[in-house]
Amino acid sequence: METVKTKKPLRLLVIMEMGLKYPSGFLRAWAFRGHFEKAGWTAKFVSHHFTGPLLWHIKPLYRLYTYLNELRLVRLARSCDAVYMCKVQSTRLITMLRRGRKARLVLDFGDAVWMPRYENTEFSALLPMLDAVTTDNELTAAYVRRFNANCTVVPDSPQIEVFDAMRAKAGKNTDGTVTIGWVGSQSTAYNLFLIWEVLERLFAKHQNIHL
Repeated sequence: METVKTKKPLRLLVIMEMGLKYPSGFLRAWAFRGHFEKAGWTAKFVSHHFTGPLLWHIKPLYRLYTYLNELRLVRLARSCDAVYMCKVQSTRLITMLRRGRKARLVLDFGDAVWMPRYENTEFSALLPMLDAVTTDNELTAAYVRRFNANCTVVPDSPQIEVFDAMRAKAGKNTDGTVTIGWVGSQSTAYNLFLIWEVLERLFAKHQNIHL
């Protein structure tokens, strides 16, 4: 009887910087889970940093947790064919993953972290260690390609169909309120100052707007 060889499933470790606490964790990682499955990848989603309460305020314990968790992630990566990191910029972790591992390393990021105000001097050094880099815009891609030519722009894909489904469930807006949503975190809210004057004029003219 002839033995039929089955194709070995591809294993993917997805490391999100702060789990789903960062919008990028959802938009640039968790949202792709259906695509990974269709492409034949079995994906495991994990967080790089602790996402629970309190530990943020105890810096020595937080650093210890991060180090121990990075060791755990390295162990998980041993059985994987690829590691996809969303917004992870830990040189220590990437160095450990690179050392003697067969898994391909892919980093996705969209922040201009190489600029002086971020003081991230190690960022350019970790780029050559990666097998591929993805980003959401050509500005960051142009910078990355100075250190790693294998860089692809993957534009953000807003889940329009989810908004449409929620709109149908919510029904008609009876109070006339118009809500403007901000997709970001506390650390990026300062970007609203770029449109502050426009928002002031809108809110002065229309009393039914809510941000």
